[in-house]
Parts: sequence; structure tokens; C-alpha cells
Amino acid sequence: MKKFLVIVYFFIGLSVASFPSDLQTLDLSLKDLISFARKSLGNEILLSQVQSITYYGLIGETDKHKEKEMVLYLKKPYMQRLETRSEDVHETLASDGYEGYFKRKYVQDEQDPILTFLPVERIKKMRITTIENLCFFNPAPSLNTLQYYAGLGIKRGRRCYRLVTEYGEDTFFVRFIDINNGKLLATKDGDGTEIIEFGEIVVSGIRFPQSLEAYSNGKIVSSITFTKILVNADLNNNLFVLEK
Repeated sequence: MKKFLVIVYFFIGLSVASFPSDLQTLDLSLKDLISFARKSLGNEILLSQVQSITYYGLIGETDKHKEKEMVLYLKKPYMQRLETRSEDVHETLASDGYEGYFKRKYVQDEQDPILTFLPVERIKKMRITTIENLCFFNPAPSLNTLQYYAGLGIKRGRRCYRLVTEYGEDTFFVRFIDINNGKLLATKDGDGTEIIEFGEIVVSGIRFPQSLEAYSNGKIVSSITFTKILVNADLNNNLFVLEK
């Protein structure tokens, strides 16, 4: 499950618009870059109205050569629930932003599910990844975020802008945005895992990738193919706490 969590712990978004010519320069402000990135995903009104996103899809893990069904529920401000199902096991990871748990149930096992309560550090990570998925390049200042434009670079053979978002020393994301067309070339996290997006799904006027691939040390370790995405579905807060 850890490999999948790596691939969902970053902002999921596809940039497709073109940079205005006056932005193709080293002298670029953080405000300009964030504004462009948000516009490439959808207009400001649509993005600001997003309160929840639900992802349905299939997870592929290269070391197991099997697919798992997944549903990821995200709701502002910090709520997250991930469900995965395979032939052998069903797993749930959930947090309301303050408390959280992990539950595993083996299909052929008649015993009660294995239940683990999440430590504080894990809950903090989930708060961050929830915001990263819902903020569209504009994270909440309440999480003590440090965000900056890190200049030009080269990614996948193309010149790009580098946008860095830090949540402390051990949690950060670097996004590589194509200087010519604004496409998000890759996202890299603090563990060195690189996520690349493919295809496009437009939901409620907002652009999302159709699939993701995660690479570590140049080798693919996992992938997700989305089958359905819902924006602003009515998610009850009880979905993110342990069932009584």
C-alpha cells in the first residue's frame, strides 16, 4: 500500500494552456506562476468552489503484477479516505484531519479486521496531501507552507519552471512546468519519487490526468488509471471517522 500512497500524495492536475510570452523569463514572480498554473486547470471561480474530489480507479504495482480497485475521497479542510480492494484483501485508510485509522480485512478470514490507529505524524502527512490535492497550487497558509519559484530547469528534455512547496524539512514537492505550453511535466517529492501524468479527463470544467505513473531511481513502481472523477460530491463527515 505504501507505493500507492506515494503516487496519491501530491497535487493531481494537468496543465495544458500556453504561457503568455511575457512569462517566458527567469524573472518570474511566484504569484504569476501560481496564477498561470491555476488558469491552466480551470477558471478561478471553478477552482475556488471545489470542496471535495472523489477518485475511482485501478492501481497497478509492478512487483505484484495485479490491479486493485481504489476509491479516494478528499474533502476540505483536511479529510481523506482511501479504500482499496483486491481478490484477497480490503483496506481502508482514513482521517478527519485530527484522528485517523488503518483497517485491513482478509477476504477469506472470518476474524475481525485488523485495526490500527494512526500516529500524529501520519495524520499530519494526510492533512498535507489532502490540501495538496484540493488547493490547485495554492496551499493553506495554516499549514506553515513555504512556497517559491526555483528558476528554470530541464525535465524530460524540455525547459521548465520549477515550483517548490515545502511543509517542513522532510515534506516537499517540486513541480516542473513546461515553459512553452504550461504542461506539468513531472512532480517530485521529498523521497525522490517522481510522478508523471498522462491523458486528460475534464470534470466540471476542471482538467485532471487520466493516469499516473510513479518512478523511483528511474524505474516505474506503481500506476493509477482513473475510471471516474467526481467534483463536489456530497461527502458526509462520518465517512472519515471510525465506524461505531
